[in-house]
Amino acid sequence: MEEEIVDYLKNGYRILCRTEKWAQLWRPKVFSYVWFFVMFILLLGFGGLIYGAYYLSKREQAVYLRLEPDGSVYGFEYLSYPEGESWFGPSRGNCLTKNTLPCFVSS
Repeated sequence: MEEEIVDYLKNGYRILCRTEKWAQLWRPKVFSYVWFFVMFILLLGFGGLIYGAYYLSKREQAVYLRLEPDGSVYGFEYLSYPEGESWFGPSRGNCLTKNTLPCFVSS
């Protein structure tokens, strides 16, 4: 499982929660000034608005990894949601987003 976590860390993910058997990681969205200025210049200012709309519509990415009894690693990626919402929907108990501390614990 350590190798999987390291791979995600190399791709910009951060550890949100971690135990011996599971880990929750998330990657925040990043504003690219290079793309903003390239689009701004190429599309005569209108490109900056397009990139701004694209950035505002982006969501942070997250991943949940679980170590199975046979030693394999099960994982799934999902999008995190704005404050007050979760992967399960608005205010439905334990969330799988960065907005919940302490960590989600499955039964």
